[in-house]
Amino acid sequence: MTISSHPHLNPTRQRLLGVLLRVAFVAIAAAILGMLVLGIGYGLFLMIVMIPFLLALSSSLLLLACLHPSIEVHEGGLTIKPLVFKKQQVAWEAIEEMVNHSLMKPVPPKHQNKAKTPKGQMLLIERGALPWPYRIVGLLAGHGYRPVIAIGSWTHRDYDTLRRTLEKALK
Repeated sequence: MTISSHPHLNPTRQRLLGVLLRVAFVAIAAAILGMLVLGIGYGLFLMIVMIPFLLALSSSLLLLACLHPSIEVHEGGLTIKPLVFKKQQVAWEAIEEMVNHSLMKPVPPKHQNKAKTPKGQMLLIERGALPWPYRIVGLLAGHGYRPVIAIGSWTHRDYDTLRRTLEKALK
């Protein structure tokens, strides 16, 4: 039974972004294949050396695809729907802790009292509960090789309700 649903604030923009990310991932795969063909077939071995650099540059696209998924809260946990990948179930027991969003720069003191100040939290998930893309997100967010998802007032509807629900469930 769904307790609450927290989709993105602008679903049309998110769907368009999801399509563009899928196109980008296909283009990256084609580029890697082309580099392998040029590297092995034509003896241009520098092309093979460039593949890890292309993968490193594409990690930011992976971060965009997985960091702020749409969230549905259930009695047994969360259902997350990222932009590109399939839905995943996360049990309450698999969520280890909720910490401040490490990819947001702190708000300057003169802007802290404004109502529109963006707020965000990151959910650190136990290893093995989510697939490898979320582990890459954790690595990029500075939490090691553990899966991470994030919520934010600029990405999720009813952010404050979602945050309170998560805090209550994690206690």
